[in-house]
Amino acid sequence: MSGPRTVEVMLASGTVVRLQNAVTILSSPAITSVGPAWGRQGRSVQVTIGGSGIIESSVVLNRTGKANITLSVGSSNVSCIVANLAAGSHALGLWCIVVRNSDGSEAVLTDSFEVVAPVTVDTLNVSSGRRGSTVPFRLIGTKIRGTTDNVTVLIEGPGSYEAQLISVGETMVEGALALPAGLPPGIYDLRLTDTDGAGATLAGAFEVLPEPTIISVSLEYIRRGDAPAVFLIRGWGLTGARRVTLSGPGAAAIANTTPTVVNDTAIEALLSTPADAPLGDWILSVTLADGTDIGANHPVTVIRNPRATGMNVTDAVTDDPTFELAIEGADLAPGIVELRNGSTSVMLAGLPVLVGDRLVWTGDLVGLPTETYTVWVHAEDPLD
Repeated sequence: MSGPRTVEVMLASGTVVRLQNAVTILSSPAITSVGPAWGRQGRSVQVTIGGSGIIESSVVLNRTGKANITLSVGSSNVSCIVANLAAGSHALGLWCIVVRNSDGSEAVLTDSFEVVAPVTVDTLNVSSGRRGSTVPFRLIGTKIRGTTDNVTVLIEGPGSYEAQLISVGETMVEGALALPAGLPPGIYDLRLTDTDGAGATLAGAFEVLPEPTIISVSLEYIRRGDAPAVFLIRGWGLTGARRVTLSGPGAAAIANTTPTVVNDTAIEALLSTPADAPLGDWILSVTLADGTDIGANHPVTVIRNPRATGMNVTDAVTDDPTFELAIEGADLAPGIVELRNGSTSVMLAGLPVLVGDRLVWTGDLVGLPTETYTVWVHAEDPLD
């Protein structure tokens, strides 16, 4: 057994002298624990070795066919030694730990320490997400060490954001990116850092997209009862749009359920309104694949669609001071009356009056050249 011993010395006179605790018998060193039991190739690591009989010891890693690797001892006592393995291109795999005391005695713990390869990040199962949304992800890599408490996954680019982790394994990390609404859009790198501070980056792995929005609509006005018009809608996040709708004041909504998606930033839709659609501002909205509706910032104005079907006269006397011209049709509105003949254009004085479905102009034709004219009425709306 190890420990202090009493020494007895018999003198020539026969007297026995006892020296209490004069000599300490040391046992051979022993190793009972190693932590951590691994280190990353190319990175330094501090290793704590527990045991007994550790006196002025040195520590090496030993492996058949490889040169010993000497660790730098920081502190030690009889039951523990702390040593540092310097960064280097040490051979991967298991090594024996050897603790050697100053008297030459040693302890060996076979295959007790592993040098592991650098961590890698190889693939990410999602490539983009919209700010303001939560994006689940699965990351595939190698030699990932740690738990959800000490492994981090960041996206870094125009901004930076740390993912919420659900599970961590040696080859896979699962989690979610709850992208803040204010995170700048753009291309981001993905960086993983594991428990020993080792990291790996997947460059350009993720794109943060703006939240779905409509930036512009090609048409500001549409005539009621007219042929369908092509609306080009530009914005962000329009991929998968399944409906484009016009909603008017006190009227049933008008929808196109088969819009043409050009790309994430543009769609086209054919829309028309009935002949009796209420005049005024209508709201255009787009329904996305997930059912979310987004509206345009500016309204689409429904205006009249005047159509002339006849007139009460086909000729007139130019010196008639009280000539009456009645235009028959639909959706008529008061406006300046113009007579055209080739390059000749005459604007008649005064505005016509809407009487039922007829637009009636009364005035003086004195001095008007005798010709055949086309009658135009410039209705007071933005498209005329």
